[in-house]
Amino acid sequence: MTSKIRNRLSILKSYLQKKPCFAGVPPTIGIEVTNRCNLNCIMCARGEMNRKLGDMRLSTLRKIIDESKEYIEYVDLQSLGEPLLHRSFIKMIEYCKANNVKCGFSTNASLLDEEKSNDILSSGVNHVTLAFDGATKETYEKIRRGAKYDTVVTNIKHFLKLKNDKNSNCFVVIQCIYMRETEKEVRAFREMWNVVGVDALRIRQVTHGIRKDEPADEKFVNPKRRMPCFWLWREPHIHWDGTVVPCCQDINGDHPLGSIADNTLENLWNSEKMVELRKIHIKGKSRGIPLCKECNMYQPNLPMAVGFFTFDTFTVKKLIPPAETFVSKMRYKF
Repeated sequence: MTSKIRNRLSILKSYLQKKPCFAGVPPTIGIEVTNRCNLNCIMCARGEMNRKLGDMRLSTLRKIIDESKEYIEYVDLQSLGEPLLHRSFIKMIEYCKANNVKCGFSTNASLLDEEKSNDILSSGVNHVTLAFDGATKETYEKIRRGAKYDTVVTNIKHFLKLKNDKNSNCFVVIQCIYMRETEKEVRAFREMWNVVGVDALRIRQVTHGIRKDEPADEKFVNPKRRMPCFWLWREPHIHWDGTVVPCCQDINGDHPLGSIADNTLENLWNSEKMVELRKIHIKGKSRGIPLCKECNMYQPNLPMAVGFFTFDTFTVKKLIPPAETFVSKMRYKF
């Protein structure tokens, strides 16, 4: 049994036993390479972000990977920004791959020209999500403010053709967020992108809270759980300046665990602050935390949680889109 598998199973055991402090270290991390973006999408949490804008130093990413590569299985190279804006983004992918760490990212594809497409596919990146909301020009440009429908469609089609020409193993997902603006176009979206080169389509809910102009679905806002928040045992995030936060929902760093500049992720993952946050969830008092009270990040049921830790992270990443689309279809009846 490899160290990465032992690490995963150790965390699963700690989660099931509701231990706030444990020996395992996160198998997956989110790294915000930049929080700058060239679009102003209507559902994006960037509208409530008050942090300074900036790009992660390449040296910071190298430190994270150097200290984590023995146990880390997968790195998401994005958070609240468009990763293709980072001038050293391809070098970041290449550094992950050189250290045997699988990685991927999500992009709005507005900057995905032929040169960038070639660089990305040549980098050996494992997973790319292309975010495309809606199926018509009117709906898409209403949601993805600042993007041009025709340009993005062309970019995606060129990217897929290049992937096919190169016989690339990159797992490509095209994603649509289900919301009021897209609900009548989900079928058309699925037909539009049922093409060669697309490995999965993903229909997902809005996360990072509930849009203030849309009623909240109480089933998805801090539901009563028998288990504490799954993500506190699974996936920390690191902001562009090196600040480590408990999860992807902490968009403003309201619960900083410390900086990767003067500490290690392993130490911060079981720091006093993180352990205390887990204890609050274990006691069922998460509603006392503003960040957690209105969180609508999906929580896997027990079998799914076990599956998350049983399989390697990249396999899980490939299984999530069809699973989430199925759940969305059952919920929204599209």
